[in-house]
Amino acid sequence: MDPALRFALLGQVRAWRDGVELDLGSRQQRAMLAVLLLREGRPVPVEEVAHELWGTDVPRGAAGTVRTYAYRLRRILGGGSLGPITSAGGGYTLPVDPLAVDVGLFRHHLHAARAAWRGGDLSAAAAGLRAGLALWQGAPLSGAVGPGFDAHRVRLEQMRSAAVVDELAVSIELGCHVEAASELSALVSRHPLRERLWELLILALHRSGRRAEALEAYRDVRRLLQDELGLEPGTGLRELHARILADDAPATTAAARAAGPVYAPTPAQLPADSADFVGRSGEITWITERLLCPDGPALVGITGFTGMGKTALATHVAQAVRRHFPDGQLFARLSLPGQPPVDPGEILGGFLAAFGISRDRLPATTCERSALWRTLLTERRILVVLDDADSSEQVLPLLPAAPSSAVIVTSWRRMMDLPGLRSVAVGPLGTGDALTLLGRLAGHERVRAEPAAAHRIVAECSAQPLAVRVAAARLLARPRETVREVHQQIRDDFASPVVLDEDCRAAQLRFTWAMSRLAPELAAACDRVALCDRELLDIPAAAPLLGVGDGEARRLLEGLVGVHVLEAVGGGRYRFLRIARAQARRHAVRAATVAAV
Repeated sequence: MDPALRFALLGQVRAWRDGVELDLGSRQQRAMLAVLLLREGRPVPVEEVAHELWGTDVPRGAAGTVRTYAYRLRRILGGGSLGPITSAGGGYTLPVDPLAVDVGLFRHHLHAARAAWRGGDLSAAAAGLRAGLALWQGAPLSGAVGPGFDAHRVRLEQMRSAAVVDELAVSIELGCHVEAASELSALVSRHPLRERLWELLILALHRSGRRAEALEAYRDVRRLLQDELGLEPGTGLRELHARILADDAPATTAAARAAGPVYAPTPAQLPADSADFVGRSGEITWITERLLCPDGPALVGITGFTGMGKTALATHVAQAVRRHFPDGQLFARLSLPGQPPVDPGEILGGFLAAFGISRDRLPATTCERSALWRTLLTERRILVVLDDADSSEQVLPLLPAAPSSAVIVTSWRRMMDLPGLRSVAVGPLGTGDALTLLGRLAGHERVRAEPAAAHRIVAECSAQPLAVRVAAARLLARPRETVREVHQQIRDDFASPVVLDEDCRAAQLRFTWAMSRLAPELAAACDRVALCDRELLDIPAAAPLLGVGDGEARRLLEGLVGVHVLEAVGGGRYRFLRIARAQARRHAVRAATVAAV
């Protein structure tokens, strides 16, 4: 981006070139500039711009109007020549240096303050927070019209509110008790149910020598919480109250519990990205755009057959966007092989502990932990990856309500009943990507030496990433054999009704475990369909095979589509991937053997 340009969104939407303010034109044109700046350099389709400006009441010819605004803004920002706005994928993008926009500069000051606090430099922390707050010149996005801006304003105001409270917490630690108490009194009158503000106010009053007023403030908030919510004050308030009664208010402990993201722990739990990750460019773009959408909270699902690389894709994208979630990145595996699904209350306990809440202060029930979790994240921007979810009921308590947070959920199942979920189904890799993966794992020279045999291996594996990895391991274990010979062994193993090679055992166990999580009638239907020799299966053929009527047969087959065992190919027909059929047949043979015993 042109270094001479500077932008403001924390107040009136404004722009400057070389220190001279630019006339941005009409309010809607100014609003389009705000849309592009809020996307932080990511492409914005024309349809999305129109939605931001007009909501659901998009006028006829809106696309042409948007293009006109884009042309005018290019001329304005370019100083007579064409400016930095460029066309991209049916929309527009404005590459932005974060520090050239006051929102990005605000975040920069907050992050610097956090680092200073952790390093014990309270003065620098206070200076960073004050510098960030000084950037605010009124209500954010003033002058930008359009129904899409309400969510943006809420998110920005929440960021400012968090910074104000953090600055007050630091001020208390620096000894500015009287000034902080005065401002906190005004804040609790405007936000009477925010315990964090009350705890800081009570601490500031006590440190100012106003012990009786501090105790009265505690009685006020306790009465308010009981009357309005039927709740007792939280642990932090109760502990502070007890210590004031003992005339032993801590120097830092209560404030540290009460204050916000400046000095709270910042978890970074994401697994390492795979060094040999390949492909999925379309899925990566789709997921990234939704994770970084400012109208959050974003909830993205990744579904697909076992072994398709759902976890690898989620981790790859999460690592790529982690800098956009400076308040933390969390990861939890919701199902473990051979074990019942993990209780969401246990996951919440781990998440809350990651943010500094000790185990002895955790609420007892999942419902209470979920409420505390949502409260804790109200003013934070975090990314959560929930891997291998078993059901919507397991996921729901784990979802943050903060509009600035984002969640990735991976699952073998389609979970269409999660509110706000947008899902992408992950299928096999493209042939070229699968060959690249095979070459990276087994050696490019060996794969290139026998391209036809390598293609046959990839086809035998249905280009499923896990199966390709198994094939690569087979090649590495047999350095003296040709790729053609190894392909013959893989083909024979996949055709066998039992697992002949240890390399395949882990993949088969994963499939068997996944099948054990299905409803019994669905698992039984999979076993019966797997033993059928037909390449394509339709309802009339499936019904007698399953021993049910056409309607029930359709329901069962669609259920198998929902867990990605079958693929719907249109015309009421269904089919297995080759690798899925091999694993399903082995499961069916094993199930029949166990039943016979």
